[in-house]
Amino acid sequence: YEQLEYIESTGTQYMPLGVDCSEGTTVELTFSHMVYGQSSAIFAAGHWNWYCFIFCTQNNYFEYCSNENKLLAKADYDPEVRYTLRTSDYNSSTKKVRAAISSNGVEIASMTVDNSLKYLAADKREISLFGMNNGGNKSQCRIYAMKIWDGNKTLQRDLVPCRNEKGEWAILNGNQTAMMFYWYQIANKKALGQLKPSD
Repeated sequence: YEQLEYIESTGTQYMPLGVDCSEGTTVELTFSHMVYGQSSAIFAAGHWNWYCFIFCTQNNYFEYCSNENKLLAKADYDPEVRYTLRTSDYNSSTKKVRAAISSNGVEIASMTVDNSLKYLAADKREISLFGMNNGGNKSQCRIYAMKIWDGNKTLQRDLVPCRNEKGEWAILNGNQTAMMFYWYQIANKKALGQLKPSD
């Protein structure tokens, strides 16, 4: 596999990541958003009416949503603008995390967000990239890197954009090299869509 700078969706696919969110789940995601899409999910667990754990676009803002409150940051739909969403400092007593969004390395918004799962059914908690985990609300964006930690601060996913010798795109889990997310695009490409080819 050859490591790439990013992997890009066209707005017609989504990628289940094989890991469920928990109340203590925290993430670090570096991305660029290509075009505006109302209610388009960059990553999410649950379906739109069952959300607890979702990062999406809404009314020209990026939103990190959890239950009744949300972090908002003005969205710039420009592939040259690189954003990073970080959630951290999970408090097991309050079920809250600190969420922050940076633009080209400068923090532009932050707040404490409720990270509890009180509205999210157990069978709807798998995290999906580029859309909801039922295939809805897909987005067109570039993903440069994504890390997911559980409530014990154990790294569950360390996603690295790659392509194989055939030029097909992949996302490899860098902290568990035997687990490769490439098969999602092969075994399920009719259901999930194919990622945009690139040089």
